[in-house]
Order: sequence, then structure tokens, then C-alpha cells
Amino acid sequence: MRILVFYMSAAALASLFVTAAPPELVVTDADRTHWSYLPLAIPPLPAVNNTASVRTPVDRFILARLEERKLTLTPQAGARKLVRRIYFDLIGLPPTPAQVDLFVRDFAEHSASAVASLVDQLLASPHYGERWARHWLDVARYADSDGQESDADRPTAYHYRDFIIHSLNEDLPFDTFVRWQLAGDELEPDNPRAIAATGFIAAGTHAALPDNLMEEERIRTRFNELDDMIATTGSAMLGLTLGCARCHDHKYDPVPRRDYYRMLCAFNGGDRAEVPLATLDAIRRYRDANGEWKKQFDSAKTPLDDLLRGARKAHETEARQAKIDGLKISDGEKTLLKNDPEAKEAKTLAKRYSKELKVEDKDLRTFLSDEERAEWDAREKTLKAVEGRKPQSLPTALGFADFGPKPRETFLLARGDFHAKSEPVELGFLTALTRGKTPADYWESARAESRRSDSTQQRRALAEWMTDLDHGPGALVARVIVNRVWQHHFGQGLVRTVNDFGARCDPPTPNYWNGWRASS
Repeated sequence: MRILVFYMSAAALASLFVTAAPPELVVTDADRTHWSYLPLAIPPLPAVNNTASVRTPVDRFILARLEERKLTLTPQAGARKLVRRIYFDLIGLPPTPAQVDLFVRDFAEHSASAVASLVDQLLASPHYGERWARHWLDVARYADSDGQESDADRPTAYHYRDFIIHSLNEDLPFDTFVRWQLAGDELEPDNPRAIAATGFIAAGTHAALPDNLMEEERIRTRFNELDDMIATTGSAMLGLTLGCARCHDHKYDPVPRRDYYRMLCAFNGGDRAEVPLATLDAIRRYRDANGEWKKQFDSAKTPLDDLLRGARKAHETEARQAKIDGLKISDGEKTLLKNDPEAKEAKTLAKRYSKELKVEDKDLRTFLSDEERAEWDAREKTLKAVEGRKPQSLPTALGFADFGPKPRETFLLARGDFHAKSEPVELGFLTALTRGKTPADYWESARAESRRSDSTQQRRALAEWMTDLDHGPGALVARVIVNRVWQHHFGQGLVRTVNDFGARCDPPTPNYWNGWRASS
């Protein structure tokens, strides 16, 4: 009987048992027709019977809905109630009795202009930015500490908070507001406020990892923090749950896993950092001056270190024995510490009196000659003089900075596992929200206009795409922020799921946004 033996390679054998990977999600033209992805358009205004109550175009949509349900407006609030509503809504503080009385008198004489005048006054108040900044800071997951186990303080994080407050009080254009938070350091590297704005990326929870931690744990933490950056950018600015695509194609929205990792390239090129709040020229001058000072400092410190090292080598034993003599212990215990320090009892004593037995540099002076002490003093004086010339440090803020001009290699991961790298990917954006202009076009333009030599300009490309009304998701970004403002003024958004404008979101309030849907 003849037995035939077939030899197969390990790879060929394994292939018999491997399930084929599911096909990647392909974004179609139909995916781009979701109502929130469509371009902005001016809706036709509905006809209403109660034209006397129409003060703004928005009133027509509200009245049309009421008339459809055979409802009417509630009576207008009185002046005292109205003034309190306006104060609480805009600055979060109640009016004083004098402010109430002033508004009541003004309202009695000029009802329409009195309201407009009060609103303008409160919008100009610094309290307006303080009140409304809190809403965006919640979206941006801002905190003054790191969270997690250590929860270390963030002493310079407040610069980002102040940027939000000042932006609201100074009417910073919203597209600039968005771009600076993603890439202010690349867009306007000489503007401290734009640099501080990158605190948005770094505002998530953070763990200060110990030096002895395994590399695998460091990589895992790194990818978790990158996921936080991209997920927050998606929910805050796009109203989309991008984090779902870390492990697989989004189950409901047209967001392929590949899009997630291509967007991740923008953040993978850097990390949270204490970024200088200064112009590029000021930073260059400081680095040059600090480098020169460091050379002088090292030149002054080395001779002193050499002297102290020699003194310790020659006299440390004498200094320690003098400290042993000063301990309030028996003579036998002192002798044991001096003559048999490796004995068990001696080690126990040494541990108990470790603080008292520690030999510091100053303890060595007693055993030096007058000439050696004079030389010590001279070298120490020289070092202190150099220390006094140290350049004043630049102010810093917790923000984001790239590692350098070269992008870091980013891979498409299977199931979000950093061990399972399948192929490298380059910078990209959401396919469903990119029309007529490629990610490479944005990146090329960003690099062409760059003023920095230490940055990839990938975040700038992302920022320009994010606010592009014609070729990017600018219309969606606008809808999301308008919805947030509406929510905080009226209790709920036109879309109730304020962080989700995707396929599973609550539908927008009928009539208000359905109008532009029909006309788009």
C-alpha cells in the first residue's frame, strides 16, 4: 500500500482556516444625501395667518407649526419677567432691583428698542463670555486636572479656557474659532491666543506614566488618547460619533474604518505639550539665549562638582562617623555602626536613623582646609552669578505640538488593535463629506503657506477642510453649532441629539429644517 504525503507551507495551511475579512465600506452618492450632509440653502418662508406676530423669519416657522396644530402664542411676558429671563439667559446672573426698574421704565416707553438695547448691553458684558464659554468647555471636556488615578493639576490649562471666553466676548468668527482649536499653532504661529486654542486637543483625560511601565502599556495609552482626540473632534464639531470606526466600519453612518485612521494621521504627528505663548522670533531668541546660558552654567558647575566629589571621596567616612557620634544611642550601637555596618542590627539602626546619618555637602566643610573652603566658596559664587543670568522663561500653555516636520507612520489597525497593523495610511478626511477637493490638495496648500519648520501642517489641512463650505463639512459644522446655541437658549435643540447628526439622530424639528431639505 502506498501512502502519499502532501507537504504544505504553514501559511498555506493557515489560509484554510482564516475567515475572509469583510469588505470595506464604500461611500456612495446616496450616503451623501443624508439631510445634515447637504449644502446650506435658504428655505422658503411658510405663509402664516398671524402676520402681526412675525418679527423675524424664524417666527414664521414657529407660527406655521402652531397654526397647523390650531394653537396660538401664549401672552407676551411682562417687563419684570422678561428682564430676568434675558439676564439669566445671556450672563447667568439676575438683574439688580435698580436694573429691573430701569428696564421696566424703558420698556413702557419703547418696548421693542428696550429689549434690543438690553440684549446688546449684555452681549457686550464680559460676563457673557464667562457664561457661554461653559457650554463649549463641556463639549471640549475641559478640566483643570488630568483625571484618572493621579489627577495631576494642569496649572497652565486656564489659557484655553480664557481663549474661549475672550473669543465669545470679542465675536471671533466661528470658522476661525474652529480652525485655531485644531491648528492655531500652524495657522498663526505668532499669535499666543491661537497657540493656546490648541488646548482643545489636549483637554482630555491623561495619565502621567511611570518610567518603569512596559512599552505595550504606553502604546495602548497613546492610542486611547488619540481616540479621545478624534472622537471629541467628531462629536464637538461634526456632530458625528467617529469613535465607532476605531474598530470597524461605522454601523450606521458612512464612516469607513479607513477614514478614521486617515484622520488620525493629523493627531498622530504630535502630542500634548507645554507650548510657548510667544512669537516664533521670540522663541528663537529665547532658545539661542538659553543655549548659550546652559553652556556657561555647565562650565561653572563642573569645577564645583569636581571639588565636591573629591571632598566626599576623601571625607565622607569621617563625616558619617561624626554624625554617628551625635546620635542618642548607646556607645555599643555607635561602635557597631562604625565598625560592622553590614551586620543585621547595624542595618536596622542605619535604616531607623537614615535621615540623621545622611551626609550632605555642607557636612564635609569641617574636614576641609582653609584653602579648600575658600576655593569652594569661590566656585559656588561663580555658579550663583551664572544662575542669576538665566534668561526668563517664556509663558506656556497646555496645548498641542507636532514632534517635527515629518509625519509619523500611521497604520490601518484590525479591530483597533495596535498589534494588528495591516497597511500604512496617509492623511485623509471623511469621504462622505469631501467633494471636489482631495485631502492631498488641502495638505499641499497648508505646506505651501507654512511658516513653521517644526510641524507637519496636517492639522492645518484638517482645520481648512473642517470649515470648507464648498468642498468639506462646513455646512454640517455650522448646523451643529447653531443647534447647540438653540439648545441652550430654548432647552432643547432643533435636533435633540446635539452630538449626533448621523443616520440614527433624532430628526430635525419639522418645518424649520425640512424647508431647506426640500429646496436643496
